[in-house]
Amino acid sequence: MDRLRSEWANTSTKSRIVLGVILGVVIVFAALSLTGVVDFAPVQTGVTPVHKG
Repeated sequence: MDRLRSEWANTSTKSRIVLGVILGVVIVFAALSLTGVVDFAPVQTGVTPVHKG
């Protein structure tokens, strides 16, 4: 754990922000698809994702 923590401390702020943004987008996208806000329907429309409402 200490080695991981020191590596994280050595990680530049820029890459930390990039990782955070990527993680945030993935989490939000997963949450939206799980709750049905974003529906994957490539067969019906040919476009993904499809926004309902």
